[in-house]
Amino acid sequence: ASGVTGLKLSKEEQAKVDALESLDRRLERLAIDGIDLEMKQGQVLLVEGDCRLDGKKEKITVGQVLALSDKITTGKESRILVGMAPGVVLSVEPGSVATLEKMSAEIKNGELQSREAVVNSESGLVVMNIAPWNKEKTDVRVKTKEGESVAQGTVFAVNFVGGKMMTTVTRGTVGSRDSSGKMVSIPAGQQAAPGATPVATPANSPAVLAAGKAVESTVGAMVANVAASVAAAIPTAAAEVAAIAAKASPAAAEQIAAAVAAKAPEAA
Repeated sequence: ASGVTGLKLSKEEQAKVDALESLDRRLERLAIDGIDLEMKQGQVLLVEGDCRLDGKKEKITVGQVLALSDKITTGKESRILVGMAPGVVLSVEPGSVATLEKMSAEIKNGELQSREAVVNSESGLVVMNIAPWNKEKTDVRVKTKEGESVAQGTVFAVNFVGGKMMTTVTRGTVGSRDSSGKMVSIPAGQQAAPGATPVATPANSPAVLAAGKAVESTVGAMVANVAASVAAAIPTAAAEVAAIAAKASPAAAEQIAAAVAAKAPEAA
């Protein structure tokens, strides 16, 4: 944002000022609470390797917006991050299958009122990274045939292999419910099968490593998404947008540049 007011600007100049103010506002909120209210539900934030939608030959790409009931399949060395609701990012880990069952958010006067995200994990490992916010207004769940895990503001991984579900919590607390309705509370540093007594998570747990990688990747991916969406709206400011975003997240500079170039190629 220019910080200058009261000037008579052309329509294009005003659009650029508005775009940069929007960029500043969104990056600031991301830095403070990890939430981008303008992110589209189902927004693909990161793709590594071969990730596809069930029954389709085309690979999923960064910037694509997935829909409810889309079934994601990842290859053996592949991973994908999907923004499902404000502050809620799903990571589908290598060799996994998961379906987006519910994605919603209510926003009034620029403030989040409620959010919901439900994933149906058919096989493999998924991670849910949830920015802390109003627990009573947050409904985030991972479901399997054996049960479901419910959380509000936390990071947790659900592994579903051979018909067996295991929930591992790395931040916050998660409720795990079995098919009979029995619920147990799993604190950070522990894991449990649905309805079972939580136990300490083993050292070097693949689920913990995956959760850590998902959290680390989410920051840069979300900043890149903000920059790309702003650059798409005002391509003439794409270079400036990329520079500002890169300053906010230096480690993701290349990712930001690529995302902006994809949305505003004529300005690259």
